[in-house]
Amino acid sequence: MLGGYLAGVMLEVLGRAARWKYVRDHRAIRTTYPDGRTRIATRRASMPEVSRRAYIAHVSMCGGRGRCSTCRVHILLELEFLPDTSESELRVLRRVGVPPSVRLACQLRPTHDLSVMPLLPTSALMSESFAHPDYLVGQEKDIALLLADLRSFTRRSEHKLWYDVVFLLNHYFEAVERAIE
Repeated sequence: MLGGYLAGVMLEVLGRAARWKYVRDHRAIRTTYPDGRTRIATRRASMPEVSRRAYIAHVSMCGGRGRCSTCRVHILLELEFLPDTSESELRVLRRVGVPPSVRLACQLRPTHDLSVMPLLPTSALMSESFAHPDYLVGQEKDIALLLADLRSFTRRSEHKLWYDVVFLLNHYFEAVERAIE
């Protein structure tokens, strides 16, 4: 019985090793970094995920939603094999004004082997590359903003005491608040 058990465990280990080798050779993507490190990942992994698994800091402040450009990577080779750029990614890349060899890593899920160079500040720490709580990063909100310029306000308030200026502004805010609401 003990021999049968050990044979079963060995078959399981050999089966997993054979499956890993098949996936690595046939369905995996090999990503090479400028310092020579290579990371093998599945086709579904985004570039920040691949970098983090290789212990390479990769900042992505928007959490992978393609709304910032902090995760940019420069594709060194194999540009023709890259998947098409999404409309949201194009919008960000145009706004930043980068060459076609630069992509947003959070939106890039490569289908072929490639060589990349993360565009990170040299002081980036591994802790900076993970998602942060909203109160540290900021939040997206739809807001309305009203800018008001009070005519001759500086000239009027220069010679008044500060509490008189606050009193005047509070009355103005009351009137404007009612009109806005």
